Amino acid sequence: MNQITLPAHTALVAHDTVGPDALREFFDHYYPLLHEFTESVGVLPQAARAYYFSPPGEAFDIAAGFVIADEDLDLIAPLIDDIGDGHVSLKRFEEIEAVVKRVTCAYSDLGAQWDEFAAATEADGHAVDRLLIEEYVTMGDDQDAPVTDLFIPLARPQ
Repeated sequence: MNQITLPAHTALVAHDTVGPDALREFFDHYYPLLHEFTESVGVLPQAARAYYFSPPGEAFDIAAGFVIADEDLDLIAPLIDDIGDGHVSLKRFEEIEAVVKRVTCAYSDLGAQWDEFAAATEADGHAVDRLLIEEYVTMGDDQDAPVTDLFIPLARPQ
């Protein structure tokens, strides 16, 4: 577990509330859609991420998509409505101090990795607040498991 600063950034995301059983379908629909859009306008995404705005439960308040370079925002912003999906928008994130853990595992095992990481973060005296971030470093294939960076913004208990 390392402490880092995630720079301020803007992401092209689909934002919705979905149940645990619909999470895979949400990702499978929106990542290809947003990738196709960025490719069609000639923009290379900086990272693929999921932003969880509420703790896991009966539903996830989630935004999934791609970090967009600041210099590409003027190109993308006026074209977002062409996607034809009200869940898609640009979302700005300010600089975030966070701890990060890199994991290599199947996506189905990420929940257990999050539980372990959150417990270790809390044991270090930090509160695990609402925002959690996953960055998909590699997607994996038949031979290798995906590599994912897990980010927990730092907050001290009040």
